[in-house]
This record gives sequence, C-alpha cells and structure tokens, in this order.
Amino acid sequence: MSTVSNLLWRPKATYNSASEWAQATHNEASLKSLKPPTDRIADCEWLLQLAGGKVIGDARLVASREDAVIGQLQSLLGIENPAAHWTVSQKRVRWTIQMPGISFLLGVGAGGNYYHWLFEALPRLDYLRRSGLAIEDIDHFVINQAALPFNLQTLDLLRIPSSKRLHCSKRRVLECETLLVPPMPLARSDKVAPWVCQFLRRTFLPAHPAKTCGARLYLSRRDSLKRRLANEEAMEKLFSVHGFTIVRPETLSFQDQVSMFAGASVVAGPHGAAFANLVFAPSNTRVIELFHPEHQTRLYKDLATELGMSYECIVGTAPFERAGAMSEKLGPYTVELDQVKQLLMKMT
Repeated sequence: MSTVSNLLWRPKATYNSASEWAQATHNEASLKSLKPPTDRIADCEWLLQLAGGKVIGDARLVASREDAVIGQLQSLLGIENPAAHWTVSQKRVRWTIQMPGISFLLGVGAGGNYYHWLFEALPRLDYLRRSGLAIEDIDHFVINQAALPFNLQTLDLLRIPSSKRLHCSKRRVLECETLLVPPMPLARSDKVAPWVCQFLRRTFLPAHPAKTCGARLYLSRRDSLKRRLANEEAMEKLFSVHGFTIVRPETLSFQDQVSMFAGASVVAGPHGAAFANLVFAPSNTRVIELFHPEHQTRLYKDLATELGMSYECIVGTAPFERAGAMSEKLGPYTVELDQVKQLLMKMT
C-alpha cells in the first residue's frame, strides 16, 4: 500500500563526485571519456551514462538507479559536503515517472535565470557533440519545470523539437532508461570558461548579426521586484541625454537581444542577468555596472575582461535597515547621479 511516507524520496547514499561514485560502485565504464578539443583544456572531459539514472525535482539533483546522489552535478556544483546540502535533505512528496529511451540532462538548477541558462545549460550541448551523438540520437532533452520565452526561443534556434523536451517537476523523480549527464561548464571555478563564450558566439551570432553599430545601451530594471534603483527615472533621463537607448531586455526576444548587443559600443545599467548578453558584444565594448551595496559580484567584470572589454562599476547606497539582507530580498537602492555623470564625461 502506497503511503505519503513512501512517496517522500530520500537518497540512500551520497558521493562527492561522479568519479567517486564510479570507483566506489565499480561503474567506471559509465564515465565516457571525451576527446579534449584543440582550443581548450577542461577539467572534466567525460559524459556520465546512467542506466536507470534519476533526475530529482526541478533538475536539482542527479541520482543513480539505487538512489545514490552524485555530487558536483546540478545544484551540488562546488559543494564540498553534498550530504549536508539542503537539496539532499529536503523532504517532498515526489512521484516517480519512468522514461524510456535515451535522455540528456540539459537543464540546470537555476535554469529559469537568463545567465545560468546561457552559460551553464546550453553549453552542455558541446559535450553531446563531442561524445559523437547528435540531437537526432536523443529521445528526451530534460529541461527545467518552467519554460520561459528565452528557454523556448533558444531551443527552437537549436532545432530541438518540442516533442523531445521533457520538463522536470518539483513533484517528480524522472527515472530514465538511460540518462546522459554532462559535467557542469563552470567546473573549473566561478569564472566563465573561454570555450563557453566561444560556443555561444558561434552558435547564435552568425544568424543574428548587429542591425546597427555603435549603440549605447542602458539596461533598465524599473520593473524588477528586487535590486531596483530608487532613482531609476532620473538615471534613465541622464543616460538618455548622453545618447543611450533605454532597453528593457525582458521585453525583447532572445534573437533581438543578440542582435542588439552585437552592435553595442557601451552597455550600462544596474547589475542583473541581462549583462549576460555581453557575450554577444564586440570586444571594444565599454561596460558600466551599478551595484546594490549588499550585492556585489565580479561575475560580469570577469566576463568583460575575458572578452577584452573595458569595465567600470559604481556602488550605490541603501537604507540602513537593508544592510545584511539576503540578496533575494534586497530592496531599492540609490546610485549618485554625479558619480555617473563624471564617469560618462570620461568616456566622451
């Protein structure tokens, strides 16, 4: 008799990595070595093949047929003690769904975020290519539960038919006849690997070249629920005076974003996932990033540097009661207009 307790999926073991799991369970043959490409050296040159492999929840975890969670994959990337991670100990009712054929895990834990989808999910297709397999050889591409417009548009451009798109669910365990799991593209460090940039540029730029060149783009976050500029209206007016086009990237198709950034000369705005589009911009693009004082990251500075761009940033101020708040709860902040004016004057 099935009970709620029986449906609370729990791991029976946890391994720190795919290689540790393979050695401990004598499944070394499941790690299919890939020939390193000539243009890069990667940390993990393998494709994990799991008979009866499982995807737990919304692409958060990967487990073996025996319910052993494998570390350094999905949400466990960079986690030294995966057994203690919240995704492993989380109790949730999940129904197991059996999937025949070959499934390729494309989605990632944060696949609903534009940056993570571009830089962590889509480049995994390069591992598929290097394994000698093609899209036609795969029965199901496992993607995240919620499909946002940019998810669907990129999959359309990659010619992955909707009939092959298998959505995860927080309420499901997908047990696949054969599950192919690529390594995480950011396995070396938090920095974007050069090959990921090259993959994205050669995959999408040729079909979506710049429509105009020399554009100055200001990326507005006026409709964002978090980390929004309190003086956004005044900031947009200031950038407009200096020849910037005010852009709300979330209102544009993926194709239009690629074309727009392909012709950019300057990209500015509050920190957000839209800066991921820098990967499509020319190497001489200038970047100005505005930060909430409690949420600063080197992510796009490192990306700009990797692409040969010049980079500047300004850190704003926020009400005292916001100090130390979790990043997902951060409210509006202010960046002084005079600081921005001085920076813009230097660029003219």
